Amino acid sequence: MLGKHRKGLFYCPKMAKKTTTDDTRLTESEKALKRSDENLKRAVSAVEHNYSEAIEDGNFLLGGEKQWNGKELERRKRRGRPCLTINQLPKYIKQAEGELRQNKPRIKVRPLTSEATPAIAQIREGLLRRIFYES
Repeated sequence: MLGKHRKGLFYCPKMAKKTTTDDTRLTESEKALKRSDENLKRAVSAVEHNYSEAIEDGNFLLGGEKQWNGKELERRKRRGRPCLTINQLPKYIKQAEGELRQNKPRIKVRPLTSEATPAIAQIREGLLRRIFYES
């Protein structure tokens, strides 16, 4: 049964007992599970740095003491020095958000084959526009 958590990934205890390092003994479903597990590990490691940097950026955006390096902050506090922060990031974030809201990405449909006509492409583009508008 899937669902037990082990080392950050879900696994099947029954298969864990049967699984060996020799791939010739694995069934097709076990091989597929092994491949998907490897793909998941590779995908997580590929985007892991993005998540950690996003958390760091979010903390910096909060302002205050989070904009200071930990060692420098402690050193200044020990000496009784102020740790000033003038957070100027929100105005740039609002500017970028405004530009994104004004310039929404759109899909352009073009006929590529001889069977596709510009009229059909225009109809499909209208359908896509309607879907984007309603969602």
